[in-house]
Amino acid sequence: SSSTLIERNSLTAVLAGGSVLSSVVGLDVSGNWFGSAVASTVNAAISATGLGNTIVAGSFLSSGTDADGSAPGFQLPTSTEMLVPQRSAISLLANVDGRIQSGVNRAVTGMIVRVAADTFVEDVTINTSGLSLLGSGVASTTISGAIGGGSATVQIGASNVTVAGFTITRQGNNTTDWNNPGLNTAGIAIQGLANTNALIRDNLITGNRTGVDINNSGSHTIRNNVIDNNRTGLLLRNQTDNLLVTQNEITNNWTLGVLLLVISFWVTS
Repeated sequence: SSSTLIERNSLTAVLAGGSVLSSVVGLDVSGNWFGSAVASTVNAAISATGLGNTIVAGSFLSSGTDADGSAPGFQLPTSTEMLVPQRSAISLLANVDGRIQSGVNRAVTGMIVRVAADTFVEDVTINTSGLSLLGSGVASTTISGAIGGGSATVQIGASNVTVAGFTITRQGNNTTDWNNPGLNTAGIAIQGLANTNALIRDNLITGNRTGVDINNSGSHTIRNNVIDNNRTGLLLRNQTDNLLVTQNEITNNWTLGVLLLVISFWVTS
């Protein structure tokens, strides 16, 4: 079985047996409950199956509570958190990088994705409404957009999303590579009027071409961030109604701290 995905299950009994998953290759077991919310314990439990380098486990559930005890099978409660561990905590498993995107992809509406203290070189796209992506603090958890990745390190593509507790930057943040076309443009980007009510708080957003880029989207709150040493700090483009920008330190950006860019067209006969 190649490219097999097993997610949102309670696998404690399976792992205790240690043989049910044997000889499966290319197995992705991210986003399950393994009987513990401690990364090293989860790692040991998965390794105990003897699968070694054949599995991927980049995130795991924090609780095995069944949302509906009256229904057969394990029903994932929306209050359960998805945990993304330090990469070192799951280093016994080959092909595992502890990707934040792994946890985000497996989260359902209303869930929290908690990210351990580490540096994650990846782009993160959030397309699930009501999701909260929470780091362990700006001094501990960094998301650094990879060279050759997307246009933004964190792309918010749904409503009611919270991003908090991260340093958000990009790879290639030096004078030699600054104009490398493979570098990300924005630290955090929100585009499209349908995506509303984002909360961006308590982050350090630094070393990006644009720190925060909001384009044709409104009703967001940007609070208590440090937006420092970007080319442009905060870029608001086109229709960006009902924004609340408060208690931020917008400092040392190369061109402008806040740029409001509204483009209008008139057609005359």
